[in-house]
Amino acid sequence: MSTLTALSRFNSLASQGTDNTTQAVTKATHESFQLIEPWTYARSGHPEVQEILGKVRNEVKRYYNAVNGSLQTAQSGYSFAKDAEALCDFLMEPKGTYSAHEIREFIDDMRVIARKAHADANATAAMFRKNRQNFYMITKNIPTTLTRIDQEMEYQNRLISKRRDRIELYKTLELSFGAMSATMATGLAIAGAAFPPALLVLPILLPLATLAAGLVGRHYELRREDSETQVQTCVDAMDQLGRMTSDLEKLGSHIDKMADWWLGVDGILEDIRSCVEAIQGDYFARLRVKPIRDQWCEVSKRYLDYKTGIARLQDFYPSSIEN
Repeated sequence: MSTLTALSRFNSLASQGTDNTTQAVTKATHESFQLIEPWTYARSGHPEVQEILGKVRNEVKRYYNAVNGSLQTAQSGYSFAKDAEALCDFLMEPKGTYSAHEIREFIDDMRVIARKAHADANATAAMFRKNRQNFYMITKNIPTTLTRIDQEMEYQNRLISKRRDRIELYKTLELSFGAMSATMATGLAIAGAAFPPALLVLPILLPLATLAAGLVGRHYELRREDSETQVQTCVDAMDQLGRMTSDLEKLGSHIDKMADWWLGVDGILEDIRSCVEAIQGDYFARLRVKPIRDQWCEVSKRYLDYKTGIARLQDFYPSSIEN
């Protein structure tokens, strides 16, 4: 392959790395995090709703693990882009400043990083897709649970109505059956308390600006548990879970695009590797490297922003999740 073609492909790779993919991943991650984070602290007095919340919390933990995977992808991207800057510096020096062997070894190390980053991006996208599927299955099963709860409530209401009728009967015979009347009243109260409504309590959503800023300080988890809450029905919860699955699908698509970018890196580095001596010996080829380096500087900046934006979300993890 000619030197011009190899450099052109290396420049194209950098140019593609300066598109909006990393920004889109960061934005989509923040949006999904905003919806998912409150479920860590969700609570309900109804046993069947509590069971649903247990499944949701387990999935929230898996989501945090996927976010950690995204952070690793960001770190690999930043490291690679900085190495690409350094490679450009090496190639811009006249022949003899750095040996071709040293530069090839450096490129080989970059290829290792690129392969790992590609694998990490694929794994992270797969985690978010699995996350979305699991949230969807939880949402799909909620109507069945609601039907069962409604049937239980209807049955209990019939029992309560019958007991109320009996109490009214005994009230007419108060002198003879006062004690029994008290017993029935107690039974009525117990029956009503045994089946609380199918409601859940969630902290309000955190503003996206708060998530972007991070640095929430100590004892955040305790403050979050005591923060302003909202009461939702299970139908409201289904709507919010549905929005979560939509956001996760969008996030997975953005990371898939990032993985596709990494897929092409190895071959392009091999092209540069085969042209090292030719580039070193060609003054005009070395001049072409300078604008390519500028492109890689922009790529490293974008990956740093991506890395920082994702890392700040870890400030909002509950203590049970390891960063």
